[in-house]
Amino acid sequence: GGGGGGGGGFTHGAGSGSNGRHLSTAHSHQERVLEELSDHMDAVMSDSELNDRIKKTHVLNTKDWRQWDIKACYQLLSGPLRSPSRLAVATNTKFIKRLLSFLRPEKREFAELDWRPRNTRYVRVACQLFRVLSSSKVGLQYQFFGDLVDFIFKELFAEMAHIAGRVRRLQAEEEQGRHSHGSHDGGADDDAYELDRGSRHSIVVPAGVRNTKMTSSGMMIPTLPEAGSADLSSSPVSGSLSDPTASGYRPLSRENVAMKLSREYVTMIGLLSQTQGGLVFLDKHDVFRRLQLLTPPRSNRHGSSDADQHRAQSGSSSSSAAAGNDALSSSMSTSSSEPYDYLTRLLVMHLDFSVSHKARELLFFWLQHGSRNLRMFIVSHLRLMFRRHALDFEQWGVQALIMQMASDDVEIALMALSVLEE
Repeated sequence: GGGGGGGGGFTHGAGSGSNGRHLSTAHSHQERVLEELSDHMDAVMSDSELNDRIKKTHVLNTKDWRQWDIKACYQLLSGPLRSPSRLAVATNTKFIKRLLSFLRPEKREFAELDWRPRNTRYVRVACQLFRVLSSSKVGLQYQFFGDLVDFIFKELFAEMAHIAGRVRRLQAEEEQGRHSHGSHDGGADDDAYELDRGSRHSIVVPAGVRNTKMTSSGMMIPTLPEAGSADLSSSPVSGSLSDPTASGYRPLSRENVAMKLSREYVTMIGLLSQTQGGLVFLDKHDVFRRLQLLTPPRSNRHGSSDADQHRAQSGSSSSSAAAGNDALSSSMSTSSSEPYDYLTRLLVMHLDFSVSHKARELLFFWLQHGSRNLRMFIVSHLRLMFRRHALDFEQWGVQALIMQMASDDVEIALMALSVLEE
């Protein structure tokens, strides 16, 4: 009926569209039937049949991952091993154990592969392995899976501690420069924590962060723990695990994340956030609270921090301090990529904010306290999640966008408004 009201050119199109919809519906129904049949066949597969398919992957024959049939591995993980009973059989062989061993960061096998299209087959296997294991009680209780997850989080916290060390070194240089020259000259290394130059920007201390430090400029900042301390690098892992950072290898460094498959460890963390079982690992390591430490200090649009403005309003800020803030503001590049943000952006892309309220609280924290570039990135990502119909987006997603509508940054506020108007 709707097609008849259109012009001549649309009459045929409406008929074709109707036939197309019928064909599409029939095709979708056929696909569902075939998928259900395949699942049933996988579930009733005998142990001997499953073991034969596992042997054909060559994983049991050798530890050399180059000789494995990766396609066959993926077919197993996306087929019969989705069944808990079939997965239990596989965990009694070396198949799952060797796949997990291949992914271990300290092995530098998966992690050191170049991030290129030809190596995405290994990423597909790794991600499907995480989906299978984190969705099943059998997988969640598998020791070698838990060990791998522990290592990944330890690498993440170690990288955060490494960056924190750079921040502390810059703070020490800033303090020394003030004593030597009487004012900050802005001369920090290019690879240093640029947004913290001058230490004139205040940061709202995250909830749960107990240790703080005041700089000579009156700025109160959280003191991030040293590598190996209890808060960042120390994880509740098995005492039998060796320290993965002892060799100095950093799989989540900026360079490795840009060039190597080690960046996919963040994808695996995101997969854990999609299931209640996976969230147990994140809670075990207090991940959502710790990730608040990835938020660098930021200034308002005038280049001064909230603390600076408070002092100005109370009459305690001198004109020279205000001039220093203006100079600092002009020296900061809003397009620069802060050292913390390369990890935070990846986490924003891969964390599932629709399952855990703790993940949503982290997102709101980043939106409130993150750098300008990070907030713009998150708003752009919220647009993508809206278009993909993320679960309950009309609740938490809209709330996040409304929060940005109140931003004193006009560009960010307009970006949020444009998403809400879609």
